[in-house]
Formats: sequence, C-alpha cells, structure tokens
Amino acid sequence: MPRPTKNHGFDDTPLWNHVDVLHMSAGRGGNRKWRCKYCNKEVSGSYSKAKGHLLKIPNQGVLPCTMVDDIYREIKKENDEAEQKKRARNLSAKQKQDYISLPEGSDLAHTKKRKGGIENPYYRKFCQRLANGSLYGYIPPTYDRLRTTLLLQLKAHVEKLLQPIRDSWVKKGASICLDGWQDLKSKPLINIMAASASSPVFLKAFDASEIITKVAEYLAGFEKADHYKECQWILDLVNQVDEINYFVQNHGLSKQIFDRYSDLRLLKVAETRFGSKIVMASRLRFVKDALEKTVMDPDWKKFKVNGRTPVELKAREVKVLLVSDGWWDKLDYFLEFTLPMINFLKAADTDSCVLHLVYDMWDTMIEQVKKVIFNHEGAGFLTEQSPFYDAIQNVIEIRAVRDCV
Repeated sequence: MPRPTKNHGFDDTPLWNHVDVLHMSAGRGGNRKWRCKYCNKEVSGSYSKAKGHLLKIPNQGVLPCTMVDDIYREIKKENDEAEQKKRARNLSAKQKQDYISLPEGSDLAHTKKRKGGIENPYYRKFCQRLANGSLYGYIPPTYDRLRTTLLLQLKAHVEKLLQPIRDSWVKKGASICLDGWQDLKSKPLINIMAASASSPVFLKAFDASEIITKVAEYLAGFEKADHYKECQWILDLVNQVDEINYFVQNHGLSKQIFDRYSDLRLLKVAETRFGSKIVMASRLRFVKDALEKTVMDPDWKKFKVNGRTPVELKAREVKVLLVSDGWWDKLDYFLEFTLPMINFLKAADTDSCVLHLVYDMWDTMIEQVKKVIFNHEGAGFLTEQSPFYDAIQNVIEIRAVRDCV
C-alpha cells in the first residue's frame, strides 16, 4: 500500500494528508467532502469524522476504514504528536495570560541585572494582585517605612508564630545545632538553630572568619605533631582525589570521554558540608570502572602523554593513579575506616533530639574504627597496638574536646 506524502500545511490536522479533499464548504466551518486514500470511501464532514474514520474511533458518525491496518500505528503517531504540540501551545498561551507584560524600556525587563526579582514567584503574584485588584489611588509605602515600621511589624508577627515552639522547649527540651555555610561573597557563616520535637528554629548567625583563622593556626601546629606523620598519606590521598575530580570535570576532552562510560557525574561538594572530601572520594570509588575505561580510551592519547605541557603532565599523572591497584586499595581503606565517622555524623545531624544518644554512638564509632584499622594491619585487637590508630584516636578526641569547650 503506498504511503501518502506528508503535507506540511496540515501540521495541526495531519490526518487531512490521508484523504483527498473533493469539495470545500462555502461557509467558515471545517466541513468538506473528502475521499479516503485507502478504502476510497467518500464522506462529508469535518476533521473529527476523518479522525474517527482513520483511527477507527466509534460514535463519530462514520464507518471505520478497513484498509488502514498496515499503517494504523504511523497514522496514530502523527495524530498524537500533533495533539501534544497543540496542548503545549495552549498551555503556553494560558501561562502567558497569568503574567503581566512589562513595558518596553523598563529596568525590570533586563533579567540579567535583576534576575532574582523577576524569577521570584512572590514578585509575580504581587504583580498579578496589582493588575487584578481594584487599588485605584493606592500609594505604596516608602523605602524608610518598608525597612523600619513594616519590617518590625513582620518580625513581631513571625516571633508570635514561633512562640508556641519556644514554649515547648521548657517541657521537652531542645538541642542547639550549628551549621556552617557561606554567603554570596563566600564569607564563612555559622548558623545556630534549636532543634526540638516541634520544629527546628533559627536563632542567629555569626561571622566565622576568626574561627577559620584559629583552625588554620591549629592545623599549622598539628603538622608539627608526631601523629601527623602517621596521617600524612591521608592528606596526599585526598589531594589526589581533588586533582582527579578537577581534571576530569574541567577539561573538555576528559569530560567527554568520561561521559561515554558513566551516567553519573563526579561531585563538587562545598567544603562547608561535613565529610565533603569523603563524599567526593566515595563517588570516585563508585565510578571506578568508568574512570579506568576513560584513561584507557584511545582518545585519551590526544593529551600527548609524552608531552611536557602542564595539562599533558597532569593527564599522565591522573592515568598513573587510576590504573594503579595500590592506589585504589588505599582509597578503599580510607573509605572503610572513615565510614563509622560518617555514620555517626549523619545520625547526629538530624532535627530530632539525639543528645542523650551521642555518647553511646561515640563509643561505638571508636570501636568500629579500631576494628577496621587493626584488621587491615593484622594486629591483635586486644594485645597489640597500632601507631596509626593511636594517631586517628588522638585527632578525634582532640577535636571532640575542642568542640565541647
């Protein structure tokens, strides 16, 4: 059976392409006399009858076509695609009616300058209310009134809503939680919140720049300590994970090759989140096969592995690490003994009251870390000692004491 050529003039009503129009109605309606190209049946009617005839839809006032079985699926696909496009256009037109067109030359029309305000849903609802409401003669508040009187009224309203939650602290208690963050200028901040059975409540935030400075001083003194030498390989490993992650994601060729073998992407975790380095290392281990295939791909040779440019040298270094079984074993060991620490932090980082469980979870975490390290070194759990475990325990306990103080 010959297939009709599609007429692009009927994008919205593609089934007209499958009939021969014999006569058009003189009025403005869609009625016409047409003949089916497959069964030669002549029918007078609108597009709905052509649709009912070709797609065999009952109760359309026309008999279904008996010769269209071979291309029925193709015809139905054309009709479904056209109706989907039509619904999308109608939805788009309806959405446009829900918004207010900005006047030409308006500063608000420059989305690059005021992107946050334009895309804010509250701003759009505000504009809709102004357009649909009867606010003739309304005078908006002044800048000074917005930032003083009205702001204080809103603050008092929020405080009133939060008061029942604060009252519950006296009976049920609350946990004080701290969360590190950064503002738009990458300034370190620490949020203080009270978590209870009712709901977490924000208390205040303060600048953590001074704390970051003290941590740097502490780390500088830590590097001189004896246990730092035992943990030096961890710092080297984490730096290598960062370098691999950065190289694969920030070079077009390596990223293109990696995407061929992996549906997942390497993570970019903010350092303000706890265990960010461990999270990145975990993802790297999860896509190990894809990374190995990436550096063994023939296209990787385009980096000119024997070259002398910084990129070529880094490509060679990344490949050496990713094809090394010893490096992956070291990464597995790192993730294994840090897993109890991550589980402890996840259990403590909740909105529920867990302060009374922290000490038991802490002891369990220490025992689990010790077991992993001793098993890896083949040392007796009760009779022998491990310098590396002593260093890890020392770091954990010092950190805990400093946080408690």
